[in-house]
Amino acid sequence: MTTQTILNKTWKVKDLNFIASTKVVKDLVSEYKKDPNCRPFDWIAGEKISDLEKAAFIQTCLNN
Repeated sequence: MTTQTILNKTWKVKDLNFIASTKVVKDLVSEYKKDPNCRPFDWIAGEKISDLEKAAFIQTCLNN
């Protein structure tokens, strides 16, 4: 099982990939990519979404 540490928590990569495929995270990534002038962590910090969704967002932005 592959894991990744994001936001001081260890997540299963398969869970992050699954959550990254949801509309909420896809929409946030699309919005972020229009003007990525800051780090993904800083950009997502104020969003009212779960930590898992935030971690999936960060992982997606850093890996693409």
